[in-house]
Amino acid sequence: IPSDIDGGTTDNCSTVTLSLGAGQGSFSCANVGPNTVTLIATDAKGNTASGTAIVTIQDVTPPSILAKDITINLDAQGNATITPQMVDNGSTDACGIASYALDKTHFTCADIATSPNTVTLTVTDTHGNAASATAKVTVVDNLAPSVITKPISVNLDANGVASISTSLVDNGSSDNCGLMLTLDKTTFSCADLGPNTVLLTGTDPSGNSTSTPAIVTVVDNTAPTVITQNITLELDEDGFGSIAPNQIDNGSTDNCSLTLTLDIMDFTVANLGANTVILTGTDQSGNVTTAPAIVTIVDVDAPTILTQDVTIYVDASGNASITPQQIDNGSSDPSGPVTLSLDKSNFSCTEVGTPQTV
Repeated sequence: IPSDIDGGTTDNCSTVTLSLGAGQGSFSCANVGPNTVTLIATDAKGNTASGTAIVTIQDVTPPSILAKDITINLDAQGNATITPQMVDNGSTDACGIASYALDKTHFTCADIATSPNTVTLTVTDTHGNAASATAKVTVVDNLAPSVITKPISVNLDANGVASISTSLVDNGSSDNCGLMLTLDKTTFSCADLGPNTVLLTGTDPSGNSTSTPAIVTVVDNTAPTVITQNITLELDEDGFGSIAPNQIDNGSTDNCSLTLTLDIMDFTVANLGANTVILTGTDQSGNVTTAPAIVTIVDVDAPTILTQDVTIYVDASGNASITPQQIDNGSSDPSGPVTLSLDKSNFSCTEVGTPQTV
C-alpha cells in the first residue's frame, strides 16, 4: 500500500492523498528482486507530486515437500538406480522448483539385508530455498538363479561306492546376488550302474531357486579279484566226476557282484592225474578276471572181481597149473583194463579130488 513507501509526504495547505502508480501495488514471484514503484501525492486542490522508491521482493518460503516409500527390483547384474521423481510424492513451491536431489540413488545386493533403506529427498526452489524429507526404499531381488548343468561319469571305488559334489555337475550357474548349489543325490552304489538323473538346485539369498537336471552315469571299471585253490577229485564207481566253481573258489570278490564259471567241470578216467582248470570271475559290468587251479583226479574204487570155478587135470607128471584168466569171469574196472593174479596157480596129485580155494 502507499503508506509502505511513504517517507513523510506533506502539503502546505491540506493533507494529501497517497496512491501508487498504475498496477504497482501487487507483486508475484515474477517480481522477486528490486522493483521501482511511484508514490503519487494529491492535495485538496488537486495538486499532485510524485516520487519513486525501490521495493525489493524476497522469496524465503521453502518448498512444500512430500516423499513416498518405494520398492525397487535389482537387475540381472544386482544393481538398481532410483531418481528423485520416484520418491517425490507431489512436492510444490509457489515460485517453482528448480531441482530434486537424493542422498543415495544406487543400490546393490548388499542393500537387501538393510531394507528398508532410508534416503533423503531434497527439493530446492528457484530462489534457493530448500526442504528435505525422508523415504524408505525397499530393495528386492526377484530374479531366479540361472542353473546350468553338464553330464558326468563317475567310477565306483573298491567298495562299490562313488560320491559327487555340486562342482562336478555345475556348468557355470550364476545369480545376480550370490548362489548356493545343492544336489538331491550325491552318493551312488552298484544299484545305480548306468545313467541316473539328479537335480542341481541353485538358491540365492532372497530364496529364489532354480532346479536343472543332469545325467550322472555310474560305471564300474574295477575287475574282480579271483582266488583259487587246488583240489583232489575222486571219480565215482562209474569213473566219472564233476566239480562246481565254488569248490575251486578260495574267496574271490568284487566291488559289486560276481559270477564264477569254470572252463572244465566234468572229468573221466581219461583225466586221471593233474588237470589245469580256469576259474573266471565276471561282474555285472562285464569286467573279467581269470585264475588257474589244479584239479587232481584220482580213482579210489577197487575193480569188480568176478570168478568162476574150474576143473583141471594133472598131467603125466602128476602136476597141473592154472592162469588168472581161467578163474576170471568178467572182472572189470571203469578206469581201464585190470591186472589179474592168483595166490596159487600150481597143483599136484596130493590135491586131486579135493576142491582147492584160490
